[in-house]
Amino acid sequence: MNLPEYIPTDNLYKFIAIFGLIIFVLAIIYPRKALNELYLQGLEIHGQIKIIELQKDSIEKKIESLTLLDKRMFEEREECLKDSFNLQLKTQELDNLNERNCYLVKEHKSYLKYSCAGIIIGIIMIFLGFTLWYFRLQVYQDKIIKKEASEY
Repeated sequence: MNLPEYIPTDNLYKFIAIFGLIIFVLAIIYPRKALNELYLQGLEIHGQIKIIELQKDSIEKKIESLTLLDKRMFEEREECLKDSFNLQLKTQELDNLNERNCYLVKEHKSYLKYSCAGIIIGIIMIFLGFTLWYFRLQVYQDKIIKKEASEY
């Protein structure tokens, strides 16, 4: 197997530049996308908590009105108490989800440092890759092309 006499170094420089560009774009897009998803989950959880609180208030008012009535309503009152307990469990589950979501948002914000580092590294790689490619290769290729074009 014969190796080429000329090693295509432009590929390395272009690779560095393009890889830097990919790092740059991902460091900008991915953290924002993930953070937006976490915020949307938080809004959804808060909405569910408000709905459950309204249902809980409604059941508590119904329980208060049933305690004033006679014993025939005792069974309905017990059912309302059971519903109230289920709503309290659901509220606690949503509170736990909300705390988890808040923790993930805080954790994700700490990753923004890494995102900034990725942006800086990406810019440096883009600059170095394209600069090295242009000054170490492209200038000479342009001269060769001009020389070949002038010969015809």
